[in-house]
Amino acid sequence: MSELFGGTTKLPMQQLLVIQRLHLNAMSAADRAHTFQRSAYRGEAKAARMLKDELDYEPMRAMLYRSAAWLAYHCRMFGEAQALANEGLSGKPPAEIADELREVLAAAQKGA
Repeated sequence: MSELFGGTTKLPMQQLLVIQRLHLNAMSAADRAHTFQRSAYRGEAKAARMLKDELDYEPMRAMLYRSAAWLAYHCRMFGEAQALANEGLSGKPPAEIADELREVLAAAQKGA
């Protein structure tokens, strides 16, 4: 156990066990959060792409693409974020949402 904490053993073993349990719980929560975020991305991208050629459904179409692009970006799927942003921009997004799509596009280009 002490090798995890730099070889020192000044803290009581009970406290070290609590620290280790907190760390393991945090890593498990991070893994679950990543899984949920990827699931959210998949659902949002599917919803957006169901409206890919339905330009009469703006601004909902653009909003779905914006959301899907940001979710892809946060999942570190930069190429997919760029593709989604470009697909969103290929419609008739309102100016404000178009600006946000360009923002995620630029962020994804830097991240790639």
